[in-house]
Amino acid sequence: MRVLREYFGWSDERTYRWYQRIGDCASVIRPLVKVEGCRDLDDNKFLECCLSGNADYLVYRDNDLLCIGEFQRVKIVNVDDFW
Repeated sequence: MRVLREYFGWSDERTYRWYQRIGDCASVIRPLVKVEGCRDLDDNKFLECCLSGNADYLVYRDNDLLCIGEFQRVKIVNVDDFW
């Protein structure tokens, strides 16, 4: 929710409505693997979740992951490319 407010300038109300909607169809993924695929070690958690959750895509905006392009079977793309 913090990211939606800070990076996208969403209001608290809009952010909470989105949070409620996505919560209805989201799954909580607990990483089952440990990887070191990103130059920013803090971002490895996103790769771990993708692999453990069998994701096809990681939609991201940070260049530390975008510059990888693909990690194992997960394609890493920005929002515009994903759409």
